[in-house]
Amino acid sequence: MTHKVLTQSQIDQIFEPSYPLSEDVRMSDVLNRVLKTRDGVYYTLWREGRTFILACQRYAKMAPNHIPLAAWDPCAYYGSWQEAKDDLLARKTQIVLPGPADEMEAVIEIYRFVYGPETWDAIIKVDGWPAASFTTCSYIAGKCIAFTKSRHPGAMPGGVWLNNGFTVDENLPDWTVRLAPVVTRDTPWRFHVWQIRFSDDGTLSRPHLSIQWRESSLSDSIDVRTRNVEELLAMIPAETWTVTDTGFEVVRDSEWRTGEIPQFAEKVAA
Repeated sequence: MTHKVLTQSQIDQIFEPSYPLSEDVRMSDVLNRVLKTRDGVYYTLWREGRTFILACQRYAKMAPNHIPLAAWDPCAYYGSWQEAKDDLLARKTQIVLPGPADEMEAVIEIYRFVYGPETWDAIIKVDGWPAASFTTCSYIAGKCIAFTKSRHPGAMPGGVWLNNGFTVDENLPDWTVRLAPVVTRDTPWRFHVWQIRFSDDGTLSRPHLSIQWRESSLSDSIDVRTRNVEELLAMIPAETWTVTDTGFEVVRDSEWRTGEIPQFAEKVAA
């Protein structure tokens, strides 16, 4: 799959995630999901305009130190969890979860959505930028700029993420993303070695071993700490080597492999 639908509502959900409430919701579950994240930071239950709505006074007292913008936004709170639950169910159909911490995290969450969580978690490298139409890119850019300004009013949005993670392709329909090729743990690879120079004493003076992935322009270097030719040849199949007239040995491995990439530096002493 090279294309993925990415609608306005899906983008909005990434920047301001929420989930529906039900009558059997336990307030403790809501608080555990909303007020305390995996890094121990506390957040508000929801926000109305520029006012934070919190579950109880205990959390409201913690707000100035633990909730972004709480130092200059007013906070409201309930006297108990039950009061918060009753009012929440009476007036709200959804509860807002903590969103991304910064613009970069928001873009990464978009990547995670369009590639799918399982694929994204297995990705080693992304080969280039995913592409989207000008309309789609502009909408993501607007969300990123507003998001950054809401958390840091004096900040200049953009920086290294000025293109917001996507390149523009006017040939794409609006709200459709063309995925960039990726390298995962299951992507076939092969050895690809350039310019292995011999010293006068017959050892390797500048060994450089790289890995090339199939259907990708990406490669990666492997730390080869050995300077012994025999040891290096023992690690790589001999049929993959050719000796040139210039004194270099160059690998053009035609065999695509799968599985774990060798870690030569751990196996061979310096």
